[in-house]
Amino acid sequence: MCCKQWRPASARPAQEREIEAAGLARCIPGFDDSKLPRILGFTFGGLIVVNHIFSQLVPPAQLRSEGVGLFLSVVAVLLPSLRKLELDGQSSRAGSLPSDLSQVFVMAEWLTDAQKQELAWVSYALIRNTKTIAVIAFHGDEIVLARGCWNLPRVDNGDPETPLKILQALLRSFLQELKSKRTIYVPSGAGDSGLSFIPKGLNSLLAQSFPSRDGGLLLVSDVPRAYNVKDRTWIQCLAEKISFHL
Repeated sequence: MCCKQWRPASARPAQEREIEAAGLARCIPGFDDSKLPRILGFTFGGLIVVNHIFSQLVPPAQLRSEGVGLFLSVVAVLLPSLRKLELDGQSSRAGSLPSDLSQVFVMAEWLTDAQKQELAWVSYALIRNTKTIAVIAFHGDEIVLARGCWNLPRVDNGDPETPLKILQALLRSFLQELKSKRTIYVPSGAGDSGLSFIPKGLNSLLAQSFPSRDGGLLLVSDVPRAYNVKDRTWIQCLAEKISFHL
């Protein structure tokens, strides 16, 4: 685990709906669906070979098609192994994170179910598809979602929105600065830049405003130069998408 888990009970339904919708739970008991590409690769590769053997006259066009098909079959066979290497790398990276971080997944209670689902999907996509370890979404001057690993004091006061309120106080001046700059990118040393809400030892920070209204996304990564031009363009598109739902 990258950090200790701290998740209020009220956040469970939204997360469970997201996991169910994302298909993270296996649909067929006893079947490892991560091996499906390998099974399909062997199946279609075998069919191509059998078809070639029983073809008496093979024209050049068919040979080219068979070559492409075999190449794609090999790629499909290798995908589970490549995925395992990626997950092993993520586990190794997660083990190097500061031990005082807490895993948070909290959304503002006033959000509708549709808004919560949209924010859950986007935050999951950002953590899954980029080097992000923590995400914040804010609407106006209010933080409406916090997800990932943050260095927050543990306060058991019965209020599920406590993490949001703590981050709200820490980010107040930063959010005001973002309104004028629209985009803030700190490619390295974000944890040592004097920003109190960034845990020590973390590197990259990207804050992206919504294009047409107050609000935006804030992402943090433990690796330097985590967000290339392609990542930042995609994150800008996600920010615009979220803005239509808030």
